[in-house]
Amino acid sequence: MTPFDLSLLFVLAAIWGASFLFIKVAVEEMSPMMLVAIRLVLASLVLLPLQKVSRLAGPADKLSPPWTSLWRSYLFVAVVNSVLPYVLIAWSEERIASGTTSILNATTPLFTAVLAATVVGGVARERLAPMGLLGLLVGFAGVAVISLGGGVEGGTGRSAILGYGAVLLASFTYGVGGLYARRAFVDVPPVRPALWQNVLGAGLLLPVAWLLTPLDGLPSLQASASVLALGVLGTGVALVLYYELLARVGATRTVMVTYLLPVMALVYGALLLGERVGWHSIVGLAFVLLGVMLTARARGVRDAPTKQRVEIG
Repeated sequence: MTPFDLSLLFVLAAIWGASFLFIKVAVEEMSPMMLVAIRLVLASLVLLPLQKVSRLAGPADKLSPPWTSLWRSYLFVAVVNSVLPYVLIAWSEERIASGTTSILNATTPLFTAVLAATVVGGVARERLAPMGLLGLLVGFAGVAVISLGGGVEGGTGRSAILGYGAVLLASFTYGVGGLYARRAFVDVPPVRPALWQNVLGAGLLLPVAWLLTPLDGLPSLQASASVLALGVLGTGVALVLYYELLARVGATRTVMVTYLLPVMALVYGALLLGERVGWHSIVGLAFVLLGVMLTARARGVRDAPTKQRVEIG
């Protein structure tokens, strides 16, 4: 990974790390489905003008496959990369702390690495060198240190367990979506899958949310600002960065961003909520950053043969 790739990774982590806090605030006043539906609508409004700008930037958009040949792929990633994980995470934050959610979401690279190494003749396949595998394990050890050390409140009981399971399921769908997108959108400008992922996701979810869980009234200024930040930054801008990273470095390295999210949650908690960061958080932070560095420097990551082979690294 180049310095530019790493800078994109850390900017994406900063945006998505804050998203867990915004979700926690907004879900107090609206249902998870309605929150996600509004989030997807706002992101679509942000990405529509960006797509027009990208078409003026060069011939890449004209050379990419037409929408009609990719609409099934756009619909698939809308479900597994937006609707399902967003709703599951918002639902979980009704039951567990936002920091805990970000820690559990850091299992995404493990799901991705396992899927990438075992799915043959299907969505995609990537091989990760031993150093990369070591990086994944070291990073996950850092997440465990933060969690077991009580860096972020976890919660107990049946409701909390359901929340944990929802986040892990969301992490699994993120892994599937990242691998699928890596293969499906070869030579497609990043803004296009980001746009259609949100447009189709909003089209699927908004009518359901409106019928089943409508708003009781106007949300407060705090909740409205949180949803706005989620839609514009946490979904619209962040997804463009996400697909750009997928194209540049591949799915396994891109989802390493989830290892940084617990770190960002600790930073935001300390700065904005006055939460105390203990020694276990510092040790966990060191392990997480070491894991990111090892995976970023790993050699031997390649896609399985496809009609249009794209090498990573």
